[in-house]
Amino acid sequence: MDMGIRALNTRMHGTVFAHIARCFAACLVLLLAAGLPAAAMATRDGPIISAQARAALLPLVPQGYTTGAVIACDLGKHHSGRYVAALVDTNSGTPEGLADMPERVVRLLYLAWDGARWTVLDDIAVAGQRADLAPQYLSGMSVVTVGQHPLLYVYTTWFGGGSGSEQYFQLFQAKGRHLQLVHGFEHSRMERGFFTLHNARVYDADVACSRGPKRGQSYVYSCYLDAKEYDFDGNTLVQTRREKVEPRTGNRFLFESYRNESLHTVILRDGYFSNPKAAPAE
Repeated sequence: MDMGIRALNTRMHGTVFAHIARCFAACLVLLLAAGLPAAAMATRDGPIISAQARAALLPLVPQGYTTGAVIACDLGKHHSGRYVAALVDTNSGTPEGLADMPERVVRLLYLAWDGARWTVLDDIAVAGQRADLAPQYLSGMSVVTVGQHPLLYVYTTWFGGGSGSEQYFQLFQAKGRHLQLVHGFEHSRMERGFFTLHNARVYDADVACSRGPKRGQSYVYSCYLDAKEYDFDGNTLVQTRREKVEPRTGNRFLFESYRNESLHTVILRDGYFSNPKAAPAE
């Protein structure tokens, strides 16, 4: 699973297809796109849903949307035979033409298939912290294990043109017939690597800086990644540990040195959070 998640956390501002293809580690992924023939709707091991199921799914897609991905999504013993379809704007959203950028928010359909027809159990829009930054790009989707529980992991992106974008890393659980957001993390484009999953745990970080003594005409600054570890107890995401990761000293622009940093790489390289029996975070 680490390989699949690590892939999702690197070079993720490309096409939808490049990201989805790396999600096979935790569940089967079916790539779909408007205009593609039925033969394209298959994994490397064959179709994930039958031709009948594909045809039955089309009327459930709202006008203006197309199916970005479908995954088999069993989130517990009482939720077998379930699927999640991620719906995206039909607009291609090519970077060369801002007028062609998609505007509709990514949606998730929680589905059940009985062999003859689909039942839509839930239909939700993926929300960001701000309504005007709602994600319109699907960057990845998978089922991951956090603690001892399977969760739906959805990675989406808001892009408004230029170099700015917001990355949303969200975990969902199934509650009856509904998908319920467990927790969401958000980072700007150059900080998307501050979120990662490793050894059935969730990790997220922010840059923390403080000004020290003055030397000559300038001050010395100290910075580090304030990294937190989370576990899932079956209901909520619980912070279990906290570490000062990758400490550095330098000038007042030191915080910029953390841009495009990979928290996953730092954890593996330096052994942070390696002792699972360490004292919980304060």
